[in-house]
Amino acid sequence: MLALDITQALHFLDMLDPGGRHTLASEAPFGGPGNGPKWEGGATYEERFRSDLVKDIEARQARGSNVYYSVNRPCPASDQKGYRGKCNVDDIIAIRALAFDIDFKDKKNPQIEPLLGFVNGKLVGPTRPSSVISTGGGFHLIYVLSQIVNVELFRPAVNDDQERHNKQVVADRSAISKLAKDFELLLGKLVPPSLPIKIDSMSNVDRVMRLPGTVNHPNAEKRARGQVESLAHILVDYQHRCDIFELRKRVPKITVGPPILRVVNFVPNPKSKWPP
Repeated sequence: MLALDITQALHFLDMLDPGGRHTLASEAPFGGPGNGPKWEGGATYEERFRSDLVKDIEARQARGSNVYYSVNRPCPASDQKGYRGKCNVDDIIAIRALAFDIDFKDKKNPQIEPLLGFVNGKLVGPTRPSSVISTGGGFHLIYVLSQIVNVELFRPAVNDDQERHNKQVVADRSAISKLAKDFELLLGKLVPPSLPIKIDSMSNVDRVMRLPGTVNHPNAEKRARGQVESLAHILVDYQHRCDIFELRKRVPKITVGPPILRVVNFVPNPKSKWPP
């Protein structure tokens, strides 16, 4: 029987943000509408409450729930405005990683060695991920940033300086989301035709993802497709941190042209007193 690997879960969280604050969330595979998945409340833990975080992970897994972590750094629990302990966008105060989801088109036949061959051969230098995670239903590419990006907002802004700060934060978030989308397109172009995968950017800053070291409990729909319980785990740890500025230099920007406007010819009104 598969069991939680709490050591690996804590190792991953420490790799993501050593000594940092972490938010957990979970989903029961059954018990929701139509006996489908049921989303459960979240909880945020400071580093000094590590033992409580461990107990929470163990409790969520013991009841058969899937456990997720916040990719980016949350504000303290007392300042959060998200629903039932899950952070909303403005509850995130620092971007600490970029994350990408990899799905094999044939889920019953994931080609792991060719996947790692692609990562090892094509994703080098600034495009090298920090780790490849096997989730039990797919894979994640995680790019832990060498320097986190502050996106903490004044809530509310009470003067012009704080207003300017908030505008800059929104611009920074947008720039990082655009980098992630541009990188997604580049990754898609780098994937050889022989490797049947799809790569998606998980670019919303309040994103939660499956925690390595925890057991993946499939819901009814996934079980019907043949998915079984499996341990999410770090498939490869490249011990690499991403320089976001170097990555931006390497990833082509996707230029969006101005909107095309339909030009309507002027037809004068014969009864108008005004000249055309």
